[in-house]
Amino acid sequence: MPLVPGTGDSQRKTKPTAPIITSQSDSGSGRSFDNGAAYLTFNAPDYTGKLPITEYIITAAATDASNTVTSTISSSLSTFVIEGLKSGKQYKFKIKARNLVYDSDDSTEAGPVDATTVPGTPTSLSGNDLKNGGGLTLSWVAPPNAGSAVTSYTITPSFGAVVSTGNNSTTYTFSGLEVNRGYTFTVQAVNANGPGLTSTPSPTLTPTLYVAPTPPPTVGTTVGTTVGTVTVGSSVTCGACQDVSGTVTAPTCNGEDSYTGYYQKRAQVCSDGTQIACSPGGLISFGSVIQYCNASCGCVRTVGGGPVCARPDLVGTVCGTYSAGCGYTGTYNCDGACVGIVCGGCCQCTNSCTGTTVGTTTVGTTTVGTTTVGTTTVGATTVGGAEGTPTSPSTPTCGQACQCRAAGGIWRVIGCI
Repeated sequence: MPLVPGTGDSQRKTKPTAPIITSQSDSGSGRSFDNGAAYLTFNAPDYTGKLPITEYIITAAATDASNTVTSTISSSLSTFVIEGLKSGKQYKFKIKARNLVYDSDDSTEAGPVDATTVPGTPTSLSGNDLKNGGGLTLSWVAPPNAGSAVTSYTITPSFGAVVSTGNNSTTYTFSGLEVNRGYTFTVQAVNANGPGLTSTPSPTLTPTLYVAPTPPPTVGTTVGTTVGTVTVGSSVTCGACQDVSGTVTAPTCNGEDSYTGYYQKRAQVCSDGTQIACSPGGLISFGSVIQYCNASCGCVRTVGGGPVCARPDLVGTVCGTYSAGCGYTGTYNCDGACVGIVCGGCCQCTNSCTGTTVGTTTVGTTTVGTTTVGTTTVGATTVGGAEGTPTSPSTPTCGQACQCRAAGGIWRVIGCI
């Protein structure tokens, strides 16, 4: 710089006094990784050296001596944002003034200030298929937090909605993805300054259905010199989630009948006949489920509804109308109705018999070889007469013949009433 001489002490030009930094603070909000900044305010020097101040020189130095940033700014300023600071580093600051001839001494050092920015890049993003019909698990390595703690991660799939994890865990599990479709994912860390750098995409990950493991082989036995065969179980495959219908039976009560109902659920049906509940799984609807009632258990309201028994105290007890010689019997059901009526008891016979004459039968002569069989004549016989009581069967069904004792005779039957 050119020297501006003075003609006397009153005109002699000198260096200005140092400015004073009055405040310093981080200014990292929204700033990209490793481009941090600090906001400084300062006061102009008290003495300019009898020459105008032309500019200020600001120096930011990392406390670990790994980085130094210098900026020259206009003399008209009293605040300044110094940029280019490394994320997560601590910095101290100095400022000096310059006039037409001289530089001032450095100001008193101010700081330190933590230079924060958005987070860096997550790495090692990978995933695993859960083989449950739509589930994948992702994992990654956390990035440098740039001086501000990571509060969440943003996951962007190649198909579907963006997900915010809401925490700083470095794993995340997806469910309900489309089976047999390839997906890729990227991850960003988020801190108080905003979302950070985006990871490279994951490898392609494909959700698949459950496949049952192959059972261990069954080894045959050895008989004499013959060695049995080894049977290896075949692979079991399962289809997509679907509505599956079937029946369900309640446990019996004291050996008596129970109800059978019908259900519908979401499940994978496998080639070996087994079923795997889907998510959401379990029974989702019922229909035609019958309540059951019996003497030992009373009346039970089953899943799917049905009226509560009207007369549980009567269930299973005998009911019906009786008359001489024959009874119509049944049992009470849940509603108090007499059901299952059958005819029981004995048939009623007439109380008198009319005699019947059996005619004479002549058996002719038969010669066998040289032997002659004589002639036999059966005389007339009258059957019937006296009253009697039923003898067989003891408990005939409706319409069955009923025999009665009557001096060897047979009475006529008029049937059940």
